[in-house]
Amino acid sequence: MHNQLVNELRLDLTISVVQPLLIRGQNEFGSDPTRPEIQCVRTGGVVYLPGTSLRGMLRQHVERINRTLEGAVWSCNPLGDRSERNTGDGTRYSCNAFFKSKGTPVPPATEIYRESCTTCRLFGNRYLASRISIADAYPNAEVITENRHTVAIDRVLGEAIPASKSAFEVIMAGSFETVLTLKNFTLGQFGLLAIVLRDLQTGQLRLGAGRSRGLGQIKADVTHFSLRYPACRLHGDQLELLNGRRIGCADQLYGAGALSPLAKDYFLSPDDRTPLPEHLHYTEDIWRGVELILQNDIDQTALWRCGVERWRMEVANEK
Repeated sequence: MHNQLVNELRLDLTISVVQPLLIRGQNEFGSDPTRPEIQCVRTGGVVYLPGTSLRGMLRQHVERINRTLEGAVWSCNPLGDRSERNTGDGTRYSCNAFFKSKGTPVPPATEIYRESCTTCRLFGNRYLASRISIADAYPNAEVITENRHTVAIDRVLGEAIPASKSAFEVIMAGSFETVLTLKNFTLGQFGLLAIVLRDLQTGQLRLGAGRSRGLGQIKADVTHFSLRYPACRLHGDQLELLNGRRIGCADQLYGAGALSPLAKDYFLSPDDRTPLPEHLHYTEDIWRGVELILQNDIDQTALWRCGVERWRMEVANEK
C-alpha cells in the first residue's frame, strides 16, 4: 500500500523543554578541557532533537499502551527472539523473528502487513515500512545549556569513588519545531496516535538519557493540523476519487480501508469511516485534493476524539 497515497495527516509541532534534557552526541569540540565528557547532540554546532529519537519515544509509548491490552497481536518486542505467536504479553515474540523464520523468498507485502502486530503496522519493522515519520526538530529560539556533574558511589563504604567524577551537558530551556506525517492510515491508527499526542501535550513523555533521574520531560503543541485526501474531490455533498468512484458522504472521516482498492488484500475494514464533528467541513484545493485544516485546539480535539472512539471499537472487536 506504500505505493499509494490515499490519505495524509501533517502536524507541525513545537516542542518545549520542561525538565533538563540530554540526547547524547559526538564530541564536536575535541579535547577541549572546558567542555564536559558527555554533550548534547549537535549539527553544525546547533543543538537539535533527532527525528529518530522523537520517533523512538512515540513508538515506545505506543508499545506501552498496546501491551497493556495483552497479546502479541497488539505489540511485539522488536528485539525479541521468538517466532511463535502466543497469547501472553509478547515480551519475547518478535515480528522480525516471525518473518525471518519464513525464509526466502520474502512474503508479499499484504501478508507481512496482515501478520504484523498493531505497533509494527504503524511504525514498521525490518520487513514493513513505517506509516509515520517525524523530522529532526531544530530550535526556533535560543537554547540554554548547562553543565552538570555526577560521581560514582562505593556501595560498600558509602562514599564517593576517587577519580569517578564526570560531567554532562543538558538543555535547560529551549523550543524546537518539527513536522510529523502519517500516511495511508486507518482510523484506529489515527486514534492511537491521538492518545500518544495527548500524553505528549500534557508532558507525560520523557525523551533522551537520564529519565530515571528526572531528565527529559518535554511538551508539544500542534501549531498546524492538515488532513488531506490527495486523490479525491468534492462532488456536491459527496466525496469521490478523481476517477469518479464514489467514496461516501463528505460529512465523514475516512481511513485507508474505505479509500484504498487494496483494502481487502490488507484485511482493512471497508467501513473505515466515522462521522465528522458537525462544525467541521472539507474544502477542495485544485493542487491538494480535498483537505481539512484545523487552526484551534477545540476543533483538533473534536476530531481526535472521533479517531479514539474508532480505536476503542477495534480493540473491543478484537477481544
